[in-house]
Amino acid sequence: MDREGIAIAAQGAGSLTPLQVRTLAAEARRAYETQRRLGLADEDFDAWRHGAVQDAVPGRRGLRDLTQADFAPVRAWLRELAGGQRPGCRRSPSEDDDARRARWTLRRSMESHAGFFGGPDGVEAYVADLFRRIHGTTMEEASARQIWQVFYTLRNRASARSGPRWSTGRRLANRRTNNHGTA
Repeated sequence: MDREGIAIAAQGAGSLTPLQVRTLAAEARRAYETQRRLGLADEDFDAWRHGAVQDAVPGRRGLRDLTQADFAPVRAWLRELAGGQRPGCRRSPSEDDDARRARWTLRRSMESHAGFFGGPDGVEAYVADLFRRIHGTTMEEASARQIWQVFYTLRNRASARSGPRWSTGRRLANRRTNNHGTA
């Protein structure tokens, strides 16, 4: 697995936030009520919710067992059960969620490296140019993999602009000594 794949998997492995759990619980309640009105839900809410989660992501026992990677597919499934349509887009809900998390990380990196590119406007222009030249897209339309590639490029270019990693004095001291640390 390449470093972009590792980054995507690592972000997806995190636990859901309390807000995300509450969001899914509210979505589940709406879906349950819709399913009951249609005569498709005979069991109590908790049993139905656990079954709906297992239908969306097999192997997960309930909302608190979900990870970040599970959030979007479960939410899309619950919305579909509530009578809504799954959004008609070219990527799956989990791919959209991976890209959302990658954009968050890239934006944080842009904030911390803005000084190397002439400030916030400079780093935004630089990142927009990277997306356009490398991937032929924008940050908002890019896949998670493309966003992570730009993240690593930005980080490497900022590191190159920050100058040498060691002070000149240390490098000179290392050159003056032989392998045994003596002059």
